[in-house]
Amino acid sequence: MTVIQTSGRPECRNGGRCHNHRCNCPVGFTGFICQLDVNECRGDYGCSHYCFNSYGSYRCACPRGFALRADGKTCTKDNRTER
Repeated sequence: MTVIQTSGRPECRNGGRCHNHRCNCPVGFTGFICQLDVNECRGDYGCSHYCFNSYGSYRCACPRGFALRADGKTCTKDNRTER
């Protein structure tokens, strides 16, 4: 599909902002008009165990017996499960 802009300014999506006839995309999006979701789980975003991509973001998760720390990325042994 070809997109033609008659105003000369691209119609930025997903919160992108037009600057000098180009879209500046917010974190989590890419593409000419910010139309593409970035799969953060393909990069090194720091999840120590599991990473789940979501539209415009991601979240880390832990296996059973581990707890997610306050940093939202690191899993540590959950001592509460050893009772």
